[in-house]
Amino acid sequence: MKLHPTRLKQYIRYELRGRKMAEILSSENGKRVLRQCQEMLDKPANADGYSRHLVLQRFATELDVFDYELEDLLKRLADEEPQKA
Repeated sequence: MKLHPTRLKQYIRYELRGRKMAEILSSENGKRVLRQCQEMLDKPANADGYSRHLVLQRFATELDVFDYELEDLLKRLADEEPQKA
C-alpha cells in the first residue's frame, strides 16, 4: 500500500496494509479488478516476466497498492476459491 507520510501517523504500516488488503478483498470494485487482473495473467501472451510485471503494475496502480501486494492478494483469492467450491 502506498502510504502518504502525513496521513494516519498513529497506525503502524502493517496495520494499514492489513486494512487496505481487507478492504480490497471485500469491495466489489476490488474483486472486479482482481478478477480482471487474473484473467489478463492467464492469457498466454502475458506468460513472460516482463509482460506479467506490466499487467501487475497496471492493476496495482488502479488499486493503489504495490505490485508485490497485488500478487499477495491474487494468491489469497486463489486460496479462497477452492474452499468455497
